[in-house]
Amino acid sequence: MILAIKIDVMKIVRERLFQGAKGAKYLDAVVFIDNEKGQFGDNGMIVQDVSKEEKANGIKGEILGNCRIIRGEVAGNQGQQGYGQGVANQMRPPMQQQTPVNRGASRAADDDMPDF
Repeated sequence: MILAIKIDVMKIVRERLFQGAKGAKYLDAVVFIDNEKGQFGDNGMIVQDVSKEEKANGIKGEILGNCRIIRGEVAGNQGQQGYGQGVANQMRPPMQQQTPVNRGASRAADDDMPDF
């Protein structure tokens, strides 16, 4: 399956960004996909991921944008999987240490993220 995605970068909660072992900066997100198109022609939404503890306490991630299926379709049984149990989540290698990236003036001079 191939998806086209649109993300409103102004909605990214920068405190949830983290730095990998080699210095790359990451954003964990979850994509919810449906074969049927929504009101605006999209097939799903993209949400910034939250920790297991936050999920257990009912905290939901910020909706960052939407997606559209360009090629392929969702397999019949994938929609029945629980939140965060998709194939992509199972295949993702574990990250080293998650170091939050600070928002605002305290950012490092080498921070190449766009100013929000």
